[in-house]
Order: sequence, then C-alpha cells, then structure tokens
Amino acid sequence: MQLFADEVLPHLALEEITFDEQEQHWLVTFGFDAPNRIRRKTMEPNLFPTFEEETPRKYKTFRIDAQDGHLISMTIFNP
Repeated sequence: MQLFADEVLPHLALEEITFDEQEQHWLVTFGFDAPNRIRRKTMEPNLFPTFEEETPRKYKTFRIDAQDGHLISMTIFNP
C-alpha cells in the first residue's frame, strides 16, 4: 500500500470487502497489529500477581469510489 509505505504494519491482513450499492462505494478493511503491547496484571488467589501481554488489533476501512477508484475516506477502528 503506497499510502502507508513508511509505516510498519505487522501482520497486515485484508479483513473485509463490501459494496455499498446505494452510495456506489467499495468498503475495504485491513487489520494489523498495533505497534504497542498492552500489559495486564492478573491475580490468582494466594499467588503472586502475573502479567500477560497482548498485542491489540487495529483496523482501517477505506471507502473507494466504484466509478473511478479514487479514495474517498479512511476510518480507523480500534475495538
């Protein structure tokens, strides 16, 4: 993707493609791992705390004009 040529997008994947017939736009969603990890503390009864790390997933949806293929918008979604 030239739009994000300088950006590192680990585990980039095409997640979804849908067509909006009313607006005549393609909606294309890509997912990737966020560059920062989240550390969560968990506590078991009578035990020491443990820490779990997870990599949150982020999504970018591109709205593309079906007639000429130009990019109309990009939306970032963080669940």
